[in-house]
Amino acid sequence: MKDKIKLIAIDFDGTFLDDSHFKQDLSYVDKLREKNLNQEIVFASGRATAGIVELIKRLKMTDIVRYIIGHNGAEIFDLKENKIIYQECMEDDVVFNIIEILEKNGFNNPLSIHDWNKFYTYKNSEEYEKMIELEQRVNFVDLINIDDVKYFPENKIKLMIFTKDKAEQEGIYNLISSEFNDKVTQARSAVFLNELTKKGINKAKGLEFLCSKLDIDLNEVLAFGNAENDIDMLLKVGYGFAMKNSEEILLEKIKRVTKYTNNEFGVEREIIDFLGI
Repeated sequence: MKDKIKLIAIDFDGTFLDDSHFKQDLSYVDKLREKNLNQEIVFASGRATAGIVELIKRLKMTDIVRYIIGHNGAEIFDLKENKIIYQECMEDDVVFNIIEILEKNGFNNPLSIHDWNKFYTYKNSEEYEKMIELEQRVNFVDLINIDDVKYFPENKIKLMIFTKDKAEQEGIYNLISSEFNDKVTQARSAVFLNELTKKGINKAKGLEFLCSKLDIDLNEVLAFGNAENDIDMLLKVGYGFAMKNSEEILLEKIKRVTKYTNNEFGVEREIIDFLGI
């Protein structure tokens, strides 16, 4: 099997990282390194690209990882060349119209947009403080609170809407689906976040662009994920694995499931097992 796989795409939170949103034990990464894999290892995450880049550097994995897909497929970064090689932004009027519709329907939730190492947040409030602090912390970015949407960055890669519970999340998700389904792609993260990208943009689309650039067929890709924003990617590739600890929505759609969770080095162990190395 190892000769059939040319690229391995791996989600970050809940998949490669443990529940601390970090990687406390790199022993299995070292085991992969010892195998001298020929496959391209790519991280594909909903996290901000800058945050993924920083964590890869802190984990000292730049020797085995070159490409990073961030913002649910809206951006790709080349670590070797130290530059963005792909980016798809939302249109300004779509973002502002979404905010207007949310406010008209009584949703005054915090809204955020990343701009590399800056994290612009509109309507930050104590009720959502812990969620916003988590987003800031795991991405190693500076929080910038704004009082007007005109201060959002020029490049609106992904709009984030923070929610306090499932009911609020579903209410916002359904509202946006009914009003902007032809304009945006939505992905829910846990119960505290709705992430919006340009229509048609997701991890599968980003991976498709990268594979085309590298002259790799998607059927030659092995991928791992645990959440709703991984579904398209796992269905698109030749070999898609849901983590043992995946959300139910993923387990219902993906047949292959890892034998171990993210806290048990499920990705690394499955790679070794699946490739027979």
